[in-house]
Amino acid sequence: MLLRLGIPFLFAIISICPVSNAQEIISDSLVSASVNPGGPLACDAEGRLYLGTSSNPWISVIRVAPDGSAVVFQLPTSEDRFEAFTHTPTGLAVLAVSDRTPEGVSHRMYRFDNQGNIITRRLVAIDFHPFNMALTSSGKMVIVGERSWVATQKSGNYVGAVLDTDDQVIQNFKFPLGSDDTQWVPVRLGLRSRMLGGDGIAYMIASLGTGPTRSFALATIAESGHVGIDILPVPPNSETRHHNEWLFGPGIVVESYHYVGERPRTFDRFDEFDLGSGKKIVTKRTLGAGFEQGCYLGDTFSYLAFPFPPRPHSDKGSKESPPERHRADIVRFVTVKVE
Repeated sequence: MLLRLGIPFLFAIISICPVSNAQEIISDSLVSASVNPGGPLACDAEGRLYLGTSSNPWISVIRVAPDGSAVVFQLPTSEDRFEAFTHTPTGLAVLAVSDRTPEGVSHRMYRFDNQGNIITRRLVAIDFHPFNMALTSSGKMVIVGERSWVATQKSGNYVGAVLDTDDQVIQNFKFPLGSDDTQWVPVRLGLRSRMLGGDGIAYMIASLGTGPTRSFALATIAESGHVGIDILPVPPNSETRHHNEWLFGPGIVVESYHYVGERPRTFDRFDEFDLGSGKKIVTKRTLGAGFEQGCYLGDTFSYLAFPFPPRPHSDKGSKESPPERHRADIVRFVTVKVE
């Protein structure tokens, strides 16, 4: 389903989440679409953002380009809801679950073309709850998930599967244990987690422990099912240094963070680490703008900017409902320079 939603942003930004005038803005476009802040997301090498657009259940994914144009990938039935998705050379792959089949819970892989049309729909034989996936260079799909939402780290809860090009399971795997016999855990921020497909491998960030002793690592998941763990030299969270999110870029994994109380302006910083060696390459930054979800390309960062409408005045004791925090009909796709 192809939507032409790009609209040139030609008027002053006053009422909607202004970007700092000190930022070098590469592009700023309006997107007129139903977008849920904080939903599952993915990015491709062209800086296009894929975001879940419906909830309870999740039934569609929207792809937004830097110029504001968009394509919607819609599941054909409300009985299915997507659990994970990733971009492909031909469009998008969506792994969905249905709880209303005679056999009980079933999983289906939907493959879409670039215009949002379904190409194939196949059953996938997995026995866990998937939450992310990535496509390798050979066309194999690496899926990551968990066996139970209430299990502990020591139970071997975090698992996955590798599918062939026909969406058949060819290998199962689980995340390894650390030195304290607790399992490395795929990092998620709410509903969001990041994965990247590579040359016969998929990458994901994993963590071990909590608080100041928490460690982060680059998990490399091979098509054979082997999961490697490479510790990343990341300082712990503190009262002054606050971790934002993990991102992937071209050949790099990136930690986004900021310093609390930084004056006179707060910057979002990006520490780049090489995917091959895990070594830190460089630190870049841009003025903070309340990024909620975005794509990192090394020299630029693209994100969705949501409006924050003012609360209307009402008489004391009025039962008038406040406005929604975000309005889906005024969303901007902003690309800024990172240096």
